[in-house]
Amino acid sequence: MKTRKTGTGEARLSWFQSVCYGAGYGGRGITFTLLSSFLLVYYTNVLRMDPAVAASIIAISRVFDATTDLFMGYLVDRTNTRLGKARPWLLRFVLPAMLCMIATFTVPASLAGTAQIVYVFASYNLFVAIFVTGVEVSYNSLNSLITNDQYERGVNSILAMIFYTLVMLIINTTMLQLCTAFGGGELYSQKGWTSAVAVIAVVYGICIMVTFLTVREIGAQSEEKEKAQNKVNPIRIVGMLFSNKYWVLYVLALVAVNVSSGILMGVAVFYSEYILGDVYAFSSISTAVGLSMLLGVIVSLFLIKKLGKRNTALIGFVILIGGTLFAGVMPQTVTNAVIAFALRGFGAGIPSALGAGILQDTLTYGKWKTGVDMVGMGNAGSSFVLKVATGLGTGIIGWVLSVGGFIPAAATQSESALAAIMSLLVWIPLGSCIFACICFILYKLDKEYPQYLEDLKNGKYGPKAIVPATEQEEV
Repeated sequence: MKTRKTGTGEARLSWFQSVCYGAGYGGRGITFTLLSSFLLVYYTNVLRMDPAVAASIIAISRVFDATTDLFMGYLVDRTNTRLGKARPWLLRFVLPAMLCMIATFTVPASLAGTAQIVYVFASYNLFVAIFVTGVEVSYNSLNSLITNDQYERGVNSILAMIFYTLVMLIINTTMLQLCTAFGGGELYSQKGWTSAVAVIAVVYGICIMVTFLTVREIGAQSEEKEKAQNKVNPIRIVGMLFSNKYWVLYVLALVAVNVSSGILMGVAVFYSEYILGDVYAFSSISTAVGLSMLLGVIVSLFLIKKLGKRNTALIGFVILIGGTLFAGVMPQTVTNAVIAFALRGFGAGIPSALGAGILQDTLTYGKWKTGVDMVGMGNAGSSFVLKVATGLGTGIIGWVLSVGGFIPAAATQSESALAAIMSLLVWIPLGSCIFACICFILYKLDKEYPQYLEDLKNGKYGPKAIVPATEQEEV
């Protein structure tokens, strides 16, 4: 397999390996789409739970879920096997994640009241907080562990987003139809939702295993360096992460973007049914988002060589903000909704495609600054705040709908409920996107990265770095 040339020399990955690495992110597209677009709908319209109760369960669970990310990151950093640091965990967790995915969307009809709440809480946390966390922290860490090249990391990130977007597009545009078909013509039947999710779980497993079987990690650390790394207290590592200004800026932007996207996709079904008057308009909207997002991802592949990751991401944020404003000021028709969501999808696709690569660059800077390799904890910390943000977004939906007087599965809604849906669709996401844009304006790592990488190759670190004793002698 031929490798490709990059700005820093010969890349270590073939295009085939990069594509197969990207395929694994299709699994992330599955879990994100199910959790952000359909889980709350399942809880309210299939189980008939109160939206505030359902949203509160998700939001509270996300806090626990986020803490397990840090533990998983700690495990990855301290794993050193013949398969590498991250790959073994993909193999261990993929099957349990598939089974728990199905269980989350199979709440027994015999359960009601407290028993139902307990099952929902337990199944959700087992699925998301344990097994999905194990898979996603391991997968995200791989981009740092299979290459050090800045451009190649960007390419890996973009290819991953292509798979993510394609999977998200397919699920969003077919999920309701699948549930209806498996449910014998009934949209909100338990049988239909369980069967649809079972099919999707198989696809999830295939995505993860393609990555596991095709990529290889860079050689294991020396025994001396591994021992020195393991002596660093995990609490201290968290402190080091927060002293990394570029990691903090990335994470703040990540929070804002995921609150926005979580709210947007979570309210889209309600928007289609009660504002546009056609619940199946969600499929058209989802298609517009998916295709335009895919286009944005592809465009970013051509822009990063000339503009760099940061400037390319800023272009996307400007388009995203414009699409959000369009959704608020134009008449609420299916045509205008498709246009607005297409603009949003295109704008969101550009920075989203670069996010994983940007994160790995911030961790390389962190290694230079501190002398400690924090790939696992850095990715886990990012995943931690992402999940808190996603849970917050879902919680905001439920709380705002409840305050607005939303009635689950009702044929019509009150004016206050419709106003609540519109505020979730436009104004809250708009503020989040503006904040994320400001964070990227302050991000300056693109120009500095080559020097930090060169220093690391030569055994040089920042003036306050904790460098393992064996490397101090070389410096």
